[in-house]
Amino acid sequence: MNIYRASDGKGLNKTYKQLIEAAFQPEWWNSTWSIQVDKNDGSREPVLLGLGSILDPDKKKYTLMEYNFSLLSRSIL
Repeated sequence: MNIYRASDGKGLNKTYKQLIEAAFQPEWWNSTWSIQVDKNDGSREPVLLGLGSILDPDKKKYTLMEYNFSLLSRSIL
């Protein structure tokens, strides 16, 4: 990871998003869909992003990149 070290030696010079986009095929992180997870029972539901999207206030919305965080981050570390 030295190639990604910031010039001042503190942190990285790339964002998490940039690292994921460089390391994985787009189908793992790029989508017009998001995932809604119910805060009460953990059930999941795909939702198409864009105009007219109906988001349930009792559900947390995640992008595909956010939803796959544990899978993607383990793969690059």
